[in-house]
Amino acid sequence: MFKYRVRGIYATALAKLILDSEAELVDLSKQLADRLGMDRRSDVAPDATIKVSRDPNRIIVVGFRDAVMHFVNKILGEIPGLAKKVYEVGPYSVLKVKVIRRDDITCYAETPLGKAILQDARCYEGEELVAHVVKLPLENQGPVVIKRGAAVVGRYVTVSTSSDKPVVLFSEFIKDMDRRAELFTLSQQVLREGINVKWRSAAKEANIEVLTSELQEVIKKLREVGSKAREVPVPGVVQIGESIAMIEMSSVAKRALDDVRRKVVPTTPLHHELKACIDMPNELVEFADMVSSYVDPGALELAFLKYLYEKMKDISKIYLEHRKPDGEVITIGPIEIEKVTFEGNRLELVGQRTVKSPGVYDGINVEKEPGDRIETRIMWNEWYVVHRYFSADGKLKGIYVNINTPPELCPRGMVRYLDLYVDVVYDALSNEKRIVDKELLQEAKSKGLIGEDLYTEATKRANNALDMIERFADYPPGAT
Repeated sequence: MFKYRVRGIYATALAKLILDSEAELVDLSKQLADRLGMDRRSDVAPDATIKVSRDPNRIIVVGFRDAVMHFVNKILGEIPGLAKKVYEVGPYSVLKVKVIRRDDITCYAETPLGKAILQDARCYEGEELVAHVVKLPLENQGPVVIKRGAAVVGRYVTVSTSSDKPVVLFSEFIKDMDRRAELFTLSQQVLREGINVKWRSAAKEANIEVLTSELQEVIKKLREVGSKAREVPVPGVVQIGESIAMIEMSSVAKRALDDVRRKVVPTTPLHHELKACIDMPNELVEFADMVSSYVDPGALELAFLKYLYEKMKDISKIYLEHRKPDGEVITIGPIEIEKVTFEGNRLELVGQRTVKSPGVYDGINVEKEPGDRIETRIMWNEWYVVHRYFSADGKLKGIYVNINTPPELCPRGMVRYLDLYVDVVYDALSNEKRIVDKELLQEAKSKGLIGEDLYTEATKRANNALDMIERFADYPPGAT
């Protein structure tokens, strides 16, 4: 069974899911080991690591392909509200590529992953070569980057061919100088063969005999990759190294993980949503976790909504974090706050923007003019955000209902949600209403970016919004 290492704000819930699936946990943090009553198993290497990305609303799963796919499809299989993007051909994957252009010292190559930057100033146009993946455009940042030569990744060590003087590198987590000296000595024969060696973090406490055995194994595989590459056409994949999955945690998924975490330790409602807010005091969430065993969950949730209400009614503007299942994040704003209301368990924000440049409003194809006013209405726990377009003299031009997961609210004015592509529009001039971008929702499902649960929910919510849109049109500007 696969072995997993977990880190970050979702670690307790994910660890519980892993154990329930009968997979193994290794290299546990001290806190997680104490919570689960387990040994840390720091000397055992994982098949995949699950960690929070730089964006706390996203997790990265990186490791051997079968382990990554098992985690994504099986272990997370029952968690609703997830969006995912999987890169099966990831770091250390070996490719056959062709150089298509050289600009000064930058080389560009045609690869099975599209155009990539080749880290080799000695390339020439038309050259065909073996390379391995160094970097993928995760979170839509930068191009694919590759490096000349083959590579093989193991649990404890990675090796690659070198056209320069070979080197030994160490993970930043291997801090003990005596251990580094041991690993350097172990690498000497490999260096003499012109091969680079990089010791991974799992090597910091592993048995030397285990490390020696794996080093011999990956060197053997490296030679086999060199032979296999001769039979692969250009561009082509010679061998997959690691795979990567990017998992987007919507409010729906976070609340489901709250329920899982609650089986291990006391957990307040909205725990993961609040932990993902960089402006939310950690001590407040941790205190709420402790008292959650003694307080009705509904009352605790209302208390947090009241807290958010008190914070947001004292700020002047908000921003919308419009997150898409493919990883794109669009920030909308600033939106000037007109009104914040809290009645029962209904928290609602109404804000506005003034149009400064001409154009056309998306979806409704109505002229956008300087001086127009865009009103934005956000309702906690609803599956939509409503935008209404008014002329400078206050006449309604149209409505755009964005279908999304229930918005998450952060104290200083960030509102985030997962956009579900499909939307509902209303043209006030023609009195026409319709659902738009259904094909984008279908495409997201076909590509595996979203599951059946979000597809079905988005379709249902769009139909509901279509029935409700006249009610939105009847609201006076700024009304609740």
